[in-house]
Amino acid sequence: MTKRIFRSICLASLGVLAASVVLILGMLYNYFSNVQREQLKTETALVAQAIANEGSEYFEHFNTGELRITWISESGTVLYDTETDSSKMENHMEREEIKQAIKNGYGESSRYSDTMTKRLYYAAQRLSDGSVVRLSVTQSSVPALIIGMIRPICIVF
Repeated sequence: MTKRIFRSICLASLGVLAASVVLILGMLYNYFSNVQREQLKTETALVAQAIANEGSEYFEHFNTGELRITWISESGTVLYDTETDSSKMENHMEREEIKQAIKNGYGESSRYSDTMTKRLYYAAQRLSDGSVVRLSVTQSSVPALIIGMIRPICIVF
């Protein structure tokens, strides 16, 4: 009888622990996604200002790290891209963030990129000459968050 009670208490404790970890990871994922969006918005404003001041010279000797920058003309033609050859890219006028940026001055979206084969956050800002600068960053996934949190999770266990 004591073994059965002990086993039930252990199973209930493990269930509560697993539910807590899932709930905490869900909240952390939401928090980090919002932080990532805000950082991307700030970086987009900074890059837009730099391009407005320096033009295409801004991209010379520029290391973007994990950040992807795309500069798009007012007709939708890609003028510059840090990841792929801009001459081989299709017209970007139908992209949601580009349409928002042209209409409102700023736009953002999140979607799977066929070019990059991963899910990305996009932020775009219209420049004074009518062109648009778009920045994108890889959206962290729940498994990536779990891998990053594996040490604290192990300490909890």
